[in-house]
This record gives sequence, C-alpha cells and structure tokens, in this order.
Amino acid sequence: MGELISAWGGAMAERLRIAPEVPLGGQVAPEGVVPGPSAAVAALVASGLPTDRFVFEGFLPRRAADRRRRLEELGAEPRTIVLFESPRRVAATLAEAMEALGDRRVAVARELTKLHEEVLRGTISEVLPRAAELKGELVVVLEGRTTEPKPDLAALVAEAGELVANGYRKRDAAARVARRRGGSANEIYRALVGGGDEPRPTP
Repeated sequence: MGELISAWGGAMAERLRIAPEVPLGGQVAPEGVVPGPSAAVAALVASGLPTDRFVFEGFLPRRAADRRRRLEELGAEPRTIVLFESPRRVAATLAEAMEALGDRRVAVARELTKLHEEVLRGTISEVLPRAAELKGELVVVLEGRTTEPKPDLAALVAEAGELVANGYRKRDAAARVARRRGGSANEIYRALVGGGDEPRPTP
C-alpha cells in the first residue's frame, strides 16, 4: 500500500475518481481495498483524492462549537484531510465542513475491507444527502485547499458583512472569511471598520 501514497499511486487514485464506471455525485465505488493495518490509509487510497501529502485528524471534537472551530482552522490546510467520524455525527460534520471549507470534494468510506464496504465520492453537497443512512465504521477524506486566484476583496468584505449582520464581531467575521476563502484578515477587517466602528462593550 505504500506505493499508493507516493510516486505513481496518486495518479492511480485520481484515475479512480474520474473513471467512467465510478461517476461523481455520491456514487458507490465498485473497487475494493486490500486489507491493511490502517483504515485511515485504506480510505485515503480509495478516496480518489491526492495521496502524496495528507494529514490525519482522528476524531473531531464532540462539542459543536469546538468542531466548527477546528474545521475553520483546517480551511487553509493544503494536504488531503483524513478523519474518523461516527454514523450519528457524520451528516452534521459534513454540513459544518461545507460551511467552513466550502463545497469541496470528499469521500466517505464505511466498513472498509468488509462485506458491506462502501465508498461515497463527490462534492460534500452531493454526498451529504446519503450521509445520514450510513452505518458502521466511517472514515471521511476531505480535499485540501486548492490553489486559487486571490479572491476579490470587495466580495470578501461583503461575505464578512453578512456574518456581522448575523451577530459576529467584525474582527471575528474577518478572520472567519479569511480562513475560509483566503485573503488578509486585516484587510477585510479594515474595510469593515471603514463602514462603522466596532461596538465597544458597555462598562
């Protein structure tokens, strides 16, 4: 399996993702994975996502606020992200991941190397409708942040402004958008403050 996370293995994993017999859209992959000592690596290989560099996160925090915060911190992570999740929380985790990271490519693998092995591949929005049905041992593999052109500052400020309207402080909103979309949190914050000062706490 070591060859599948280096050298030509990444190209093979990519071929699994784009193969005509394994379309996107949350479809089940017919290929199997050779049993090994690590479900995380097996899921990475089966995911069709880049395998040359990845980070293993284990289980995300149980508390929703802590989980969202950790996902936001992963927003700038360029490596493929591998994590474990329980069937009870996988749908909520995917929904939170889409909010924090955007609609990235994802693979959700269950019961790897067992009789009912199943791998769902697609974007988060494509896989999410089936997530609540999944049972058994689950591994979620998320696409890392891809290199994109620097986003337009006006668009980032507008997005941060929506968060402010929903109760976020301007500095927190700027930091959240910067983690999710890129750009400078300071630039976004300065633009927001230019439209009105941050409210001061009441003594």
